[in-house]
Amino acid sequence: MSMENDFYEGQSTNGLIEDFCNAVSALKSVVTSVVQCKPIYNNKDMKAILGVSDKLLMKYRDDGLLAFSKVGDKFWYTQQNLDDFIAHNAQVAYAYD
Repeated sequence: MSMENDFYEGQSTNGLIEDFCNAVSALKSVVTSVVQCKPIYNNKDMKAILGVSDKLLMKYRDDGLLAFSKVGDKFWYTQQNLDDFIAHNAQVAYAYD
């Protein structure tokens, strides 16, 4: 028995298909952005752009404040994800009213 078979033992066919479909969906989002020549950022890029730590970036994801795609153990962010995050957290200047 190979290691590949050991990995999948105990997991139903439906579970494997669901995992595969989720991975394909996430990958499709990333590939679509690449094809459209839109920037894609990884965690290191996002930490530098936002000036935050690993923990705070994780909190933004976990709290649903920052959208992302996940392929395997890698997180990917589109320019739209970043733009939405910034727009949602924008504060209107009130001193000029």
